[in-house]
Amino acid sequence: MSDVPVSAVIADDHALVRAGLKEILAGLVPPVTVVGEAENGVEAIALGKALQPGLLLLDAGMPLSRGME
Repeated sequence: MSDVPVSAVIADDHALVRAGLKEILAGLVPPVTVVGEAENGVEAIALGKALQPGLLLLDAGMPLSRGME
């Protein structure tokens, strides 16, 4: 197992889903630090470019731009 910290951005249009994923990631060993949250595809793209996270969790059906884009 690696001790290298992992950063993540969570992108989902449902706040409850984002909160749940954040809790799950925090409970991993080593924990994954959520450095950003987006509620639509445009925000997800901007945060991904700006923060360069090691992990990007995307909802495939978000408003403004789908996770697959």
